[in-house]
Amino acid sequence: VDSGVVELIEWPYEHTCGREWGKIQCDAYQDAIEKAKYQTKWLVIVDTDEFIVPSKQNTLTQLIESQEKSDKEHKYAGYKIQWVVFGTSGVERVPPDKLMIELLTKNSGVHKHVKTIVRPEYARKKVTPHLVDLLHHKKTKAIKPKVAVINHYMYRDRHFLLTVKIPRREKIGYDEETV
Repeated sequence: VDSGVVELIEWPYEHTCGREWGKIQCDAYQDAIEKAKYQTKWLVIVDTDEFIVPSKQNTLTQLIESQEKSDKEHKYAGYKIQWVVFGTSGVERVPPDKLMIELLTKNSGVHKHVKTIVRPEYARKKVTPHLVDLLHHKKTKAIKPKVAVINHYMYRDRHFLLTVKIPRREKIGYDEETV
């Protein structure tokens, strides 16, 4: 933030149920899309517990460039990448000198949810935290999980799960089974 690479935008809206939270989240994403239009070629909106992991390239830029090169005949407005959801891996608390990604290694495999890397000028609106509604003639392409996934550490460690995640989900109307 201090170096200017990241712009932090506070989004201090309160919610009381899941429907309100979803709208608040999508409004924030829509704001990001609008700000990015004509300023960047590609935009990905991921949460702080999500990490894009390309398996054949070293960087996200290389991943997108390789997709564009292989899709010369069709210019896609977006690429969808599937989640791999990680649990707590039995870790009580991630120590301050360790990274989540180092310690939380147990996952449930490739998940049906995706996140979209999108060309912001073709986005009409953020429909869900996972999907972007595009202009009618534009399409997205799914990136195969063997090429890239998004590691999603949604439960983090057991402490976070029990003291933050479950209470937050219960507050907005989800029961423990849908955490």
